Amino acid sequence: MQSHLIIILNEHRLFERAKYTIDPKTCVFHNDIDNETKWGYYNFVCKELKIKNKICRSHGIDSDGGRKMKFDGHQNEILIKDEIKDNFNIYYLKPILNDGEEIVNVISDGKNSKKVSSVLNKKTTSKTDLKIVLNTTKQIKLSIKKSKNGQVHLNKVSGFINGYEKIYSEIPKNVKDGLLLLFSGHKDIKNILNAQKGISKVESDHQILSTQTLKQYNPQIFDELFTWISINIGNIVDIVFKTGWASDKNEWVDYILYKNNINDNVNFDNIFSVTELKKLCIENKHNISFGSTTIHLPFGHLQYHLGGLQFHHNHEKISKLFGN
Repeated sequence: MQSHLIIILNEHRLFERAKYTIDPKTCVFHNDIDNETKWGYYNFVCKELKIKNKICRSHGIDSDGGRKMKFDGHQNEILIKDEIKDNFNIYYLKPILNDGEEIVNVISDGKNSKKVSSVLNKKTTSKTDLKIVLNTTKQIKLSIKKSKNGQVHLNKVSGFINGYEKIYSEIPKNVKDGLLLLFSGHKDIKNILNAQKGISKVESDHQILSTQTLKQYNPQIFDELFTWISINIGNIVDIVFKTGWASDKNEWVDYILYKNNINDNVNFDNIFSVTELKKLCIENKHNISFGSTTIHLPFGHLQYHLGGLQFHHNHEKISKLFGN
């Protein structure tokens, strides 16, 4: 798997989008990347290049691997739930409890991803993995991350635009155009690509523009998109980590818990307030920057994936925001 991934990255210049997973100089996975994440990224690259089935068949890898990753995520939730139930005074939850508050129960949906009502008038998956019930009847909602890097939110561009406008306000036309050009779906993309010089294989294959091509094509759209993301980074944090498209406040996440109870070689148990993360991202919006096909954000990055926007979380970046 590793040798073929190196060949793919070399041939198709996917380093920019892989920098938080793979060392761009050596094509070697970073030390904190577990095996599930390695397989997941390999699967992603193969899907992007439409060669997954050919490569996977030749190496005995099948879709069971993808299902296992999802199952492991649910299994991790169950193990953490049981761990908390065995000890309601568990050390990593103490920092989020106020004086007089005690844990009396913990609720999870187990192997099922809970579907809830959404602002888009259809069911959506809740971002809450565990609900911590307190003696005050208050509930603290947790989102659990079993890996230090990975997808946290995925949307078609049209869905993201519709959802954002339902919750907040209308997105300016140039910003919509910028999102559609970078992440797929712009009605004029074929004509725009044909008129540009030096188009990359990724742009041609996926009918998108890189940030460099976007700036070359229309500097005003480029600038307005950058400004809009910077101004609205707080709202983006809420969508990505807290609310998703859920309309019920009881499904909104309060804290992100980084913990893996499946892999003994992965050792972390950090917990972060989403409200504080939002504040810190706003304060650090000057760290937002555009890569080739990636937008670097204070909490991770945003990239094109499967015809839409894929937001990634990054434990190292978030930890630095919190001064850890």
